[in-house]
Amino acid sequence: MPCAPWEVEVRDSVKPISDFISSDAVCTDLKSTDREGAIGELAHLLHEAYPELKAKTVYNLLLARERLCSTAMESGMAIPHAKVSDLSQLKGAIALSKEGVDFCAPTGEKTHIFFVLISPENAAGQHLMALAQISRAFHSPQSREKIMKSTSPKELYAVITGS
Repeated sequence: MPCAPWEVEVRDSVKPISDFISSDAVCTDLKSTDREGAIGELAHLLHEAYPELKAKTVYNLLLARERLCSTAMESGMAIPHAKVSDLSQLKGAIALSKEGVDFCAPTGEKTHIFFVLISPENAAGQHLMALAQISRAFHSPQSREKIMKSTSPKELYAVITGS
């Protein structure tokens, strides 16, 4: 049975996004307009929501991943992601940039929606399944429109979790 748009299939079971994204890991107003600045804000957001994630470590891992190949996709979305040692479960964050960020998208357009996924180093299957499901959930123009219309972290969290 297919997942609902805001659920992630993990090891033959469906887990809602709320299982790995805290309501504290939501931002509707990224300030940076360049990739490095946005990654810094995202790393700080993750650290604030999940203190076990060190901002500098997350920043370095996400930036290294972006330098390999941009995680920006068409339609103004990006899914920066990394694997971290000593992490027991998936952690995520979502952030919006009204102005847009030059995130090296293949189409050259600015990125407005960022879903960050941090996974345990030994959870490759969960990591890939979560990335695929997030990508499918954000692929719909209607989903992206609802996300972009969110004016507060509380509203955005409700949109992505279906609550």
